[in-house]
Amino acid sequence: MGGPARATGDGTTLLMPVGRSNVVCSGIWSYAFDSEGPVPLIDSPDLNECDPALSKDEIRISHTTQLPSDNYAPTALVIANSDGSATVTLLEPARNFHIIRYPAWSPDGTQIAFVYGDFQLSSPIYSTLYIVDVPPELRP
Repeated sequence: MGGPARATGDGTTLLMPVGRSNVVCSGIWSYAFDSEGPVPLIDSPDLNECDPALSKDEIRISHTTQLPSDNYAPTALVIANSDGSATVTLLEPARNFHIIRYPAWSPDGTQIAFVYGDFQLSSPIYSTLYIVDVPPELRP
């Protein structure tokens, strides 16, 4: 699994990044504790999705995406509805070997904080904390 699982506010569901290792994700799955098992929430064959973060009211989800063919490709910061629909790219840095990880919503849903930095499979280094404003039409 890549990155931490995140629980919903009511504690009934986990959002889990799935993948080949702690740093390479391939999708985001949802696991409701009263269900048979996890199911894909955001899992595209064209992108690797990782680092899910629900807004406080659980209306929106932010996560990162990366091309699956290149572990060193830059990542994008994405916002979608909490069911994974209506995906919009919020930020897409172009610099290779630098990735966005661990997005977190502000309590009022107007900003997302994340770490950004150098990436090497042997030792990822996420060195800088950034905060980006969420456009009004994408806020929860």
